[in-house]
Amino acid sequence: MLNAIDDLKTNEESYEERMQAFTNDIVNYVYEGHGKPQFVFGISALKALSARDLRIMRVYDTDQNDLTEADRTRLLEESKMPELEKALFDYLRVSEKEKGVLSVHLSPTARDHQSFP
Repeated sequence: MLNAIDDLKTNEESYEERMQAFTNDIVNYVYEGHGKPQFVFGISALKALSARDLRIMRVYDTDQNDLTEADRTRLLEESKMPELEKALFDYLRVSEKEKGVLSVHLSPTARDHQSFP
């Protein structure tokens, strides 16, 4: 998972380009060129939190206007957090047998550091 996608400078690099570079890094450094991750996510935790926490009135210190409901809806979509949540919930819903099959696709590092049964 790559956080802070909201920091991408759109005139320098697109979301798709950054995610491809991130995936390539995972392939090269985690899988040592022999495999690829099943899932890769780019999110903005800041935008997701700002969308969901009604106590947050502005995303950035430089913002001039308080967030509206429409702004919060847009921020949540831009955060891409719902995509990550859906994938996690779908994974948690699968049977133990299916989890065993899916764990084969996890990187050795992720498999060795799982904190859930």
